[in-house]
Amino acid sequence: MRRDAELNRERLVQAAREMFAERGLRVTLADIANRAGVGVGTLYRNFGSREALFDGLFEELYDESLEKYEEIHRRALDCPDAWLGFVQYLQGALETMINDRGLWILMFQRSNSAKDRARPQELFWRYTPELISRAQASGQLRSDLRPTDIPVLQTMLLAALELTFTHSREAGSRYLGLLIDALQTSRGKPSPLPAPELSPDEMDEALLHRYDGPG
Repeated sequence: MRRDAELNRERLVQAAREMFAERGLRVTLADIANRAGVGVGTLYRNFGSREALFDGLFEELYDESLEKYEEIHRRALDCPDAWLGFVQYLQGALETMINDRGLWILMFQRSNSAKDRARPQELFWRYTPELISRAQASGQLRSDLRPTDIPVLQTMLLAALELTFTHSREAGSRYLGLLIDALQTSRGKPSPLPAPELSPDEMDEALLHRYDGPG
């Protein structure tokens, strides 16, 4: 019986991981239980609350995702072109937002323990200032950008991703393209955007979905 309970818990966490990646934190507990192939009562016996399930998901994703995030920084610093390395870093961060939406939302919107916050901050301060200073020294990144601007910009991208994700998984790259052009010191002409805009109907639906609340 203990093994059955353990398997049910694993199924629930995996189902939550998949559904948060697909739909963000708007997913319902009933949806997660259905994906896991168990009843809602089984979910509550394993986690007790929505918050407890979020904590279980956070533990499942945390170390794995931070390893990816560190590798993104390393590859960016290894790029011989400082500007391209900085752009690769932003693109890699966006990719992790798309693939691990649940974790990013939890990290940006929830108050986790000091221990949970320490490692991402340590990784950020180990790599990001150098990525910025290299690109600024090359003359391609605007000189007034500061490391503390990056989490704000990433929060903006996450908000854009959450608004548009239901209609277009690629839409986040459009807004990153606009952001990159704003950060570059000079260019011959605006860069082509890698994804189309949402239609007026899609935007109306996205905004309605956004302000209707969870569920």
